[in-house]
Amino acid sequence: GGEQQRCAIARAVINSPGLLFADEPTGALNRKNTVEVLNLLTKLNHSGQSILMVTHDIRAALRATRLLYLEDGKIVGELPLPDYSPEEEKSREAQVNAWLSAMEW
Repeated sequence: GGEQQRCAIARAVINSPGLLFADEPTGALNRKNTVEVLNLLTKLNHSGQSILMVTHDIRAALRATRLLYLEDGKIVGELPLPDYSPEEEKSREAQVNAWLSAMEW
């Protein structure tokens, strides 16, 4: 579960990559482990680590500073966001949900 994901992230960042790829990092996790993994990724990002995350999880997408919507392998939408702040999560969620609705997701 969450421990395996955290270990995988640690292995991925040990050599200080320019870009960390995270493919559905919270896909099979319960709520507690999802929050822990997202907190770790957010901390890494705030320390300067660039992260490219693929996700279908709105909770994970809320942590992004830039959302891209892909359709058939092409970018059809982009939403830049300010740095994540837990205090602004509700308004951020409303903004992201409105954008996703406009993208017909």
